[in-house]
Amino acid sequence: MEVEGTGESATRWSFARRVSLRFACAYFGLYFASFPLGLLPWDWPAEQYTKLWRSFVPWVGAHVLHLAQPITVFPLGSGDTTYNYVEVLCFAVLALSATLVWSLAAWRAPHHRRAHALLHTGLRFAVGMTLMGYGMAKVIPTQFPFPGLERLSQSYGDSSPMGLLWTFMGFSSGYNLFAGVCETLPGVLLFYRRTATLGALLGAGVMANIVALNFCYDVPVKLYSAHLFAACAFLALPDAARLWSVLVANRPTASVARRALPWRWAERLRPWVVTAFLGYVFYGQITGGLEGYRIYGAGRPTNALCGVYEVLAFERDGAALEPSDDARWQRVTFNAYGGCTVSLASGNQLAWSYERGAAGATVKLTAGTGGQVNELETVWNDPEHLDLAGDLGGALVVAQMKKKTFLLQSRGFHWVNETPFNR
Repeated sequence: MEVEGTGESATRWSFARRVSLRFACAYFGLYFASFPLGLLPWDWPAEQYTKLWRSFVPWVGAHVLHLAQPITVFPLGSGDTTYNYVEVLCFAVLALSATLVWSLAAWRAPHHRRAHALLHTGLRFAVGMTLMGYGMAKVIPTQFPFPGLERLSQSYGDSSPMGLLWTFMGFSSGYNLFAGVCETLPGVLLFYRRTATLGALLGAGVMANIVALNFCYDVPVKLYSAHLFAACAFLALPDAARLWSVLVANRPTASVARRALPWRWAERLRPWVVTAFLGYVFYGQITGGLEGYRIYGAGRPTNALCGVYEVLAFERDGAALEPSDDARWQRVTFNAYGGCTVSLASGNQLAWSYERGAAGATVKLTAGTGGQVNELETVWNDPEHLDLAGDLGGALVVAQMKKKTFLLQSRGFHWVNETPFNR
């Protein structure tokens, strides 16, 4: 677990270094405490830890910070809630308090090699598993799936910054794979002592880009990504002087002397145990990723009805509605998840769940859970033109539609471009 390595083991650390290490141990220990708890086979410790903070943080917000609104929104999809910011403040204050107590109790301690080794090892595995998790979610594209039909129908101007980023990332499976490998590789390297510094440097570079994306595209993972970047930088810090000597100052540097475990058999088993654990992590991420890809991602099976349709003509009870009529259908979307959305001329939308008939000649539209079921006939005039007809909410409707194609889906990749194709 040792990380010092260049003959410093017997030297006295500076006061600033000792105090900084104490704060880092306390702060990172609090921030990443959920990681080791999550590895336990029992859910109870992690649940109790979460419950403790979800009681304490709102109390601090109400009675110490006197926030105008009580904290009632807890992290779920967003990692930048008011709760998260107050929680980080609590971590910082508690870490400063712990640093003060530790400094008073260990005033004469010359160094904290063992504490540094424990923190270094814990952060290596915590950050490594996190980078692997995010990386594999791109290798198996579940984090950034190809833009859905609703997104393809939306204009750029109506996109949120985060939605624009998700569209940009999801479009290219090749870039998804590249980004995923760039995250997964440093995660794997952090598992082994010999490659930990290289993994930390690569991880810091990757996380710097991710932090920039999160801030510039308003992705609510700013706090967490910034902490991962800080952890990577901390892991690379012990070798900063050696790296400067080799890469910048062009000076020779001493090798790292790593202390072995006190038992020879344990030292020999160490890399095999780490490799076995790494394989277990990979297995879980691959199987979970493939399952998510089949259920929520592009691997989900589609049907012939899936698509976006422009309504060419629309009748209600035998009367043709003009394009300017607020009740006229303008666009119909059947997605791969059993949802049907109709955009009206007024700008409003109607939503149903849908189910195709056994022979594909009908479609059942259901309003909400347990709502009215409407069965409409589907007639394909050709692969692009579809007619819907039937009773819908007590009115006979007929919609003549044309399936829309999107350039983003059809353009593809070209080795040779005589002129730029930029639309």
